[in-house]
Amino acid sequence: MGTRLYPTTKNPRIIEILARVPEGTAAKLTAIENKYLEQSNQITERFNAAEKIGDEATLKECRIAWSEVELEKSQEIDRDDDLEALYHFELYGWGKVTNAAYALAIKHGDAEAGTIGSVTNINLVNQFLLAQGVTLPDEVKIEDLEGIGWS
Repeated sequence: MGTRLYPTTKNPRIIEILARVPEGTAAKLTAIENKYLEQSNQITERFNAAEKIGDEATLKECRIAWSEVELEKSQEIDRDDDLEALYHFELYGWGKVTNAAYALAIKHGDAEAGTIGSVTNINLVNQFLLAQGVTLPDEVKIEDLEGIGWS
């Protein structure tokens, strides 16, 4: 999958603007994710109970059920262009880091030779954005990002 660059803010409105989706999209996405998380948690409970007693048939059923839940979630998100855009931005950020951004990540990373890390210094955040070729929307100031992370 590669190392990708993300804003570190948790502010849903800033993330919506960066993903170029309407206000309120983050709340819709969170509701969908929570609905499927609840289903997944129920499957996990069944799986753990079956694992304790070595019930292979139930373990297999749970693995299939997890796949079905993930597929249903993906299909529900993909039916709405804004939800899909936000989901993909949260998943992929500004994409795989460029060579220039990777060089900065190695220099300023805190683990694994530049593959995981973050910075909050405004000057460094700006350097990463430039190296990645990111232009922020007019409504977002560099400070709104609260930093840049990569993983």
